[in-house]
Amino acid sequence: MLSQAANNTLLHRTLKIPGPVRMAYSLGEPMDSTLDRLYRASDNGDPLPWDDLTNAAQQFFDQNPENWAAHDRYFSNFGGLWQPAILAQAFPLAESIWENALQPATLWEQTHAGQTLHKGTAYYFWAMTALLNGDIDRGYLLTHQAVVEDARRSAEPTPDTPAYALVSLNYEKVDQAFHKWFLDLT
Repeated sequence: MLSQAANNTLLHRTLKIPGPVRMAYSLGEPMDSTLDRLYRASDNGDPLPWDDLTNAAQQFFDQNPENWAAHDRYFSNFGGLWQPAILAQAFPLAESIWENALQPATLWEQTHAGQTLHKGTAYYFWAMTALLNGDIDRGYLLTHQAVVEDARRSAEPTPDTPAYALVSLNYEKVDQAFHKWFLDLT
């Protein structure tokens, strides 16, 4: 995942939706307009147009096949959909956001033999969701998948990432989204 400083420099697009101003990473078209539609549907309580995402994401990944920072930005853009679901403790909805965000990436990899995208961000937040919902087994399986992704990206067997901190129960690593969960365990 990107550092907070890197996140702040890349958040340069205002979502084109009514309501409060929200920022996102600009991913280019058709991803930007597709994300606007996803957020608009979420805000309106409408079903999310996940089918639209598949085509837009395929184009995005075609343009960024080896740009792992771009993959992180793609997945980070779903955090604004996920966070309200987490706050409302709507865990099935929160999990479905990550599952649906991952689906186009998995499909892209299946149609591009030998090429992989970095999906650690999505697996980490999906793992957090499962753990918050009390599904420890699923949460740790997803966390391990995030570590596999992060290890592949960093070429380190024990990457210094939030996912590795979670799976190794390293409560001392404070620069991670799930740090409070560790503190609550102690």
